[in-house]
Amino acid sequence: MIILPSLLYYPLLDIIDERITYMEESLEEASTILAESTRLNSGYEKKTLKARKVVEL
Repeated sequence: MIILPSLLYYPLLDIIDERITYMEESLEEASTILAESTRLNSGYEKKTLKARKVVEL
């Protein structure tokens, strides 16, 4: 009975821990990318608004 946990249970826990770490890193990276895209989109909208005002004159 001692062999079963070491052959199956602990390796499975290691795989689950690795997957959780991978998912956390991916979510953090996605959050960073989302913040950057939001910043860029905001700048684009400001430039577009400014260009529209120039065209209206």
